[in-house]
Amino acid sequence: MLGASEWFAWWTGARRSAADSRRAVSVVLIDQRGRDAQRWTVTDAVPAAYSVSPLAATNSQPIIEPSS
Repeated sequence: MLGASEWFAWWTGARRSAADSRRAVSVVLIDQRGRDAQRWTVTDAVPAAYSVSPLAATNSQPIIEPSS
């Protein structure tokens, strides 16, 4: 995952001009041992939206960032 400030700068730039904000992005699925199980690379990616699942401190569910 990108550092928070780098992600925010990319997202903010994309809201101004999608053409100037294109990047190659890799999504990595990690197995239970922490090893890469699958990797997808998207070229010319532009952030379009950002949302996360609710944060609940009473359970051990991960935070999910669903696609819009």
